[in-house]
Amino acid sequence: MYDYLKKNISKYKEASEKYRPKKIKLLFIAESPPFVEEGQEPRYIYFEKIFKYDFLFKSIAEVLLPEDFLKFKNNLIDKEKILVKLRDEDYFLIDACDFPVNQFPDEIADKIINENFEDLINNIKKIADADTEIVLVKENIYKIFLKNREKIDLKILNSGFSNTYRWIGHYRGKTGALPFPSVGWQTEFKDKLKELLGLEASKTNPFDKMVGSNSTIWVNVNRPTKKLTIHTNPKCEYVLGKRETNYKGLEEMKRDGGWVSFDSLEKAKYYCKGIEAEKEYGITTCC
Repeated sequence: MYDYLKKNISKYKEASEKYRPKKIKLLFIAESPPFVEEGQEPRYIYFEKIFKYDFLFKSIAEVLLPEDFLKFKNNLIDKEKILVKLRDEDYFLIDACDFPVNQFPDEIADKIINENFEDLINNIKKIADADTEIVLVKENIYKIFLKNREKIDLKILNSGFSNTYRWIGHYRGKTGALPFPSVGWQTEFKDKLKELLGLEASKTNPFDKMVGSNSTIWVNVNRPTKKLTIHTNPKCEYVLGKRETNYKGLEEMKRDGGWVSFDSLEKAKYYCKGIEAEKEYGITTCC
C-alpha cells in the first residue's frame, strides 16, 4: 500500500549528499523524511525549494545560524544558502529510516527502524568520526538508541548516554528526547537543542506574559478536516472521552492529529492562531 513512499529514496540521498560536510561536527538523527500522499511532491529538509511546513529545517537553522535565519525569514536569502552554510560549518542530518514512516503508528515505525538498526549504525560510522557529536530528534528515536546504548559507541549528547556527560560551563547530557518541532513544539525543541549545545535558551516566550488558569484547556487538532476545537469545560463529553489511538495522539501529534492541553485559554488561543496562520486551519470553541 505504501510502496510508493520508497520510490523517492534516491532523491533524498542525492539531495542530502550535496550538503554533507567532509568532516561532520554535529549530526542530527531524525526519524524519516516527511509523509506525503501518493501523487504529491515529496518533502525533505535538503530539498531547496521546499518552504511550507519545513519545521525541522527552520528550527535547526534558527538555533545554529540565527542571523542567517533572520535573513531567510525576511526573504533576504534563500534556503539553499542556509543549507550551504550548515554544510560549511559541518552540520548534517540523517534519518533513521530512509523512507517516510511518520504516518505509521509508533509500534510499526519503531519495528521498521529496529529491523534496520545495525545498518543505521554502520552508516553513521561511515560518515562520522570519533569527534562527531550526535543529537537524537523525536522521542521514539531517542528510546530506540537508549535501548541499544550498550551496542553503540557514539558521542550522543542526549541524556542517558554516559560517554557524553561532562562540564562545559554547565552540565550537558541532562536533556533527553527532543520533540519534533511542529504543531506547537518548536520552542521546546529549540530550547532543548540550545541546552544540549551549551547555548543560551530563549529569554522570552510569548506564553510567559499570558495570564494562567487553574483549569486545563484542551485543543482537538483534526488534520483531515483542518479544524481546531478548543474545549474549556473539563467535564465536556468530548474531553472525557478523549483517548490515544493509532492515528490520533494524546499530548502528541499523529497522522490524524491529536489532543493538546494548556493551562490557560490564552495559551490555547495563541497555539491555535499559530496553526491557523501557518496551515490555514479553522478554529471553533466547543464549550
